[in-house]
Amino acid sequence: MASDTRAPKLVTAGANAPTAADDQLVLTYDGPNNLDGNIGAAGFTVISTTGTAITVSRASVDAKAQTITLTLSRAITTQDVIKISYTPPANGNGVQDVAGNDGLLGLLVVSCGNQHAQ
Repeated sequence: MASDTRAPKLVTAGANAPTAADDQLVLTYDGPNNLDGNIGAAGFTVISTTGTAITVSRASVDAKAQTITLTLSRAITTQDVIKISYTPPANGNGVQDVAGNDGLLGLLVVSCGNQHAQ
């Protein structure tokens, strides 16, 4: 059996593009394996073009659904265009699948708005 060497890729368009609801930002990855659930919030940075600071306090992984939910210091509003960047930690516990392939993110600019905003 061939080993898996395909990195999980962040979905940036369509139904699984990044979404925000209240103070939660959901990132969905696409890959042949489940995500590894051993990550922290430290490598994620979220910046709003409105200039209001946003810190990431928690990163939760749903390994089978291949999603990472970031808990933010405030809700994303419909006026926000956000930049999400990710730097893997030196200890190796970054975004990766169970086969050990590092997830790709880099820098992403997205206007996802808050789906619960009126």
